[in-house]
Amino acid sequence: MTPNPAPSSNNSGPTIVNGTVGFGFGGWSWAAAFIFLLGIVMAISGRPLYSKYKAHHAKGVAAKAMIAINEERWEAASQLLSTELPGNQNQPALLRAMAELFLQAYGDAQMAVTPLRQLLASGAATPDDMRRCAEALTLTGDTTEAKRIYDTLPTAERDSRKGLELLANITREAGHPEEAMRLLRTALQRDATDPDCQLRLAILYEGNSLDASKQHAAEAIWKIAHRQDRFALAAIAHLATNSPLTATEIVELRTLVDAHPLATDRDRYRVLHAYLIYRPLERRALIASEMQRNQGKAPEALFDFLRWLGTEKEAAAILTILPKQTAIRDADIFLVYVDALSAAERWAELRDIMKNEKVQVSKATANYVLAQCYANLEPDHYKARQYILATYGNATARAENEIIFRTAGLAENLGIFDLARQGYLRVAETKPRNIVTIVEKLHELAAREKDIPAMFTTLRKLRELRPGNQSYTDRLNYLRLVIGLEQEEAWKTILGYDGAPASTLTSSAVPPALLRALAAYRLGQMERMATEVKSIATATQLPAGQRAILAGMMRLVGDDITAFRLSEGIPQKLLLDEEKTFGSLGLN
Repeated sequence: MTPNPAPSSNNSGPTIVNGTVGFGFGGWSWAAAFIFLLGIVMAISGRPLYSKYKAHHAKGVAAKAMIAINEERWEAASQLLSTELPGNQNQPALLRAMAELFLQAYGDAQMAVTPLRQLLASGAATPDDMRRCAEALTLTGDTTEAKRIYDTLPTAERDSRKGLELLANITREAGHPEEAMRLLRTALQRDATDPDCQLRLAILYEGNSLDASKQHAAEAIWKIAHRQDRFALAAIAHLATNSPLTATEIVELRTLVDAHPLATDRDRYRVLHAYLIYRPLERRALIASEMQRNQGKAPEALFDFLRWLGTEKEAAAILTILPKQTAIRDADIFLVYVDALSAAERWAELRDIMKNEKVQVSKATANYVLAQCYANLEPDHYKARQYILATYGNATARAENEIIFRTAGLAENLGIFDLARQGYLRVAETKPRNIVTIVEKLHELAAREKDIPAMFTTLRKLRELRPGNQSYTDRLNYLRLVIGLEQEEAWKTILGYDGAPASTLTSSAVPPALLRALAAYRLGQMERMATEVKSIATATQLPAGQRAILAGMMRLVGDDITAFRLSEGIPQKLLLDEEKTFGSLGLN
């Protein structure tokens, strides 16, 4: 056997000795050069590779968040995005998901505009992103900027169905409802064979047509509800939540959703909620059946069922099937559990959970729950007030508007009106979708405290938000005439105004005849005042202040008996000073 030759000292590459690879001094130099070159390559390509990884990871997180949003698991989506967004604020997928969370969960269009604007500025925005940003801006009332974005869309996008729908929304918000309706019809008729367009047109005609057309539209919606696709589920949801149904139709609707291959638990429970409204005698049997159906399911699969039980005020059922340790591990389920304990008035137990367990809720939510507990456990409300203040202090994100709104309602119920107003004002500043409800609350607080300037401010705001709602105009004019301010503005709209018959008015409105009588009194037209007050047939059903004013005017026209009947038993503390003055008219 020939021996292996000795390695040459001049060999700069790898050598083989007895079958083993080795390096001489020159070999190590070669390896170092390779590592150096590899470092250069990584330096050049590593950053793009890392960026691609970050983008891929962000898309995965955003996809999970969108699933949670679509399932209305707001806390889960919020936790995913709040964990991922720091350091990744430029990832388009995360920005889109965050905007959807603000819009769908919290109704906060103003907050949604921020990530959408950032997306547009990044250069990665699609036409859909531009439309979504314009839609959010429209919801905030910024129609000028929304129209500017619409005008920058490509011509084909502007003239598409989605583009025309956007333009219709902008036009409506700008104060041109008839033109907006025309644009919307044009948009939906572009794809007249599309089931989605057919459904939306039918819903449109159902709400804006004469009886014959309404019937035709209802038939079209039912026809779509019999399909086996996602459009059928949308039709079923509309019928369950927005349409008057017969006893036979609600049974048919339940049959349709049970047989639909794509129906989720959320779809089913939306129909079952309507079902129990129409067939309340089946409540116990249906609850028992659904309890059996969901037995043994994993906690995360019970969310829609538990939320339905909460909607049906079945706190005992929730507490029977949901152990505490299971509830505190899931933020969305825990909120259902909190509501159940609250409904069962197990305040001490709930307080101990919030103080001793590691619960998956924000600090603001935790403080709100503790405020509820102490409001019911301690009569002096000292701790409740402290926790209400802590809730406001910890609710730093506008995404927690719902908690602030609930906390303001709690403060109002406890008679802590300064904190109630503080909470409602804070939410109102963000222009949420329930802004009318919030301003109504602020008006009620102002009226309770007899804050005349605040009453004027809130009524003007309500009229601005809902210019077609005559009730707000009537209430504003009533206040003008009672207080004696801005009377000329009231006279312009009242004199000659016939309005709705008094018998159809709710307690929040003002009978037109009473407004005309007030206007006539302020103008010194006593004969007309007498004619108007005698025409009010439902006088005893009026709110206290209106009854007091009418009683005073009745005395002026000589009807002391009716005046006495109206004024008897009116709590004076409910009246404005000016209403008391009117109530004493004709008294010696």
